Amino acid sequence: MKMKQRWKNVQLWLRGGLIGVGICVALFFFYISVYFPLVENDGGIPDNALILPMITGHAFPILSHFIVPYGFLCEFNEKHCTSWSSYEVINEQGGNCVKPMVMEGVEGCCTIFTLQPTSFCASLSEGVSFFGSLILLLGVYFGIGVVIGKKIQKNKLKR
Repeated sequence: MKMKQRWKNVQLWLRGGLIGVGICVALFFFYISVYFPLVENDGGIPDNALILPMITGHAFPILSHFIVPYGFLCEFNEKHCTSWSSYEVINEQGGNCVKPMVMEGVEGCCTIFTLQPTSFCASLSEGVSFFGSLILLLGVYFGIGVVIGKKIQKNKLKR
């Protein structure tokens, strides 16, 4: 009973914001427990099934791995081999071996290196982007609720 009375004493804009966050969380549980299991088929979740979560914004934290650039908080300072050739091919082309290595039982050399962030930093930046987009989504729902609550409060004061 006290909780109900306390809730009524809260200003309408704050109530609207909290209701907006509640709707956001409820939609998340709806998508996870009802929507995605219903639309899933043998090939996974079809692309057109993401339209509704995109409209409500719930797909953005899920897709933050693809939206945010890889390692956006990291320095790219670890060398990784992205092109490899055998010794025979390198000798035929007249090149020299920079870093000898064995791949699939064949001795050869790495011919092209690319710089990448450490795996720890890349996973950390991925987590930051996920939780950042999650907080942003909750903030948007809170803001929408605040706007609706203020409009209702304004209409009540006019009466």
